[in-house]
Amino acid sequence: MPRLTAELIQNADVYVNPLREREISFRGNKIPQIENLGVTEDQFDAMDFSDNGITRFGGFPLLQRLSTVLINNNQIRNISEGLGTSIPNLEYLVLTGNNISNLADLDALSELVNLKFLSLLQNPVRDLEHYRLYMIHKIPSLNILDYQKISHIERREARELFGGEEGKRIKEDIERAGSLSKGKSGTMRTLTPDQELLIRKALERVTTMEETRKLDHILQTGKIPENLLERLGFTEDDDVMVTDE
Repeated sequence: MPRLTAELIQNADVYVNPLREREISFRGNKIPQIENLGVTEDQFDAMDFSDNGITRFGGFPLLQRLSTVLINNNQIRNISEGLGTSIPNLEYLVLTGNNISNLADLDALSELVNLKFLSLLQNPVRDLEHYRLYMIHKIPSLNILDYQKISHIERREARELFGGEEGKRIKEDIERAGSLSKGKSGTMRTLTPDQELLIRKALERVTTMEETRKLDHILQTGKIPENLLERLGFTEDDDVMVTDE
């Protein structure tokens, strides 16, 4: 499976886009996850990950210059925590054409305090009740959602809805739906940076397709089911060992 390697990054198309941003494009490379972007040395205002197979929006190192990300037509199902630390100045995010289905899956975007433009067109989550008002409530910095400007009336409606008892009940329902979507795996725990490093090292040494599949899935989603933690062992030399389910 293709990966976003240092070589691919160094050979990617680089240009000045119509907004006069310095942009790098990884479009159409069939990559499954975002990784190794430290190679860019924070030299870009915009990155294009469109038309790949990415399942998780995350995996960024500290990129203070990055203000625009295009990641439409992928397979993204969830958003990593910690984006506010890794890409703190992101203003423009296009997630059109992905697989996000629960409002709770979008909560991590609230860390992006400078986000002004967000597109979630062609995601199942848009069909949910209260979708638009919930996003306005969760990300107060937004000016445009799904290519529609947010009005003063919508902001007032979001404040009134989620500032009262009904809003509290709605948020509880959203959290419950998010938990149920994780299925039998139970509570999902976010992969820590140390765990991610160890799993990447282990992925280079595994010898079976089953081990590769398990480790690769953890890296792609950035989440570890609690019941899987019991089956992941870290040895004294920081190796990761995967046992049979």
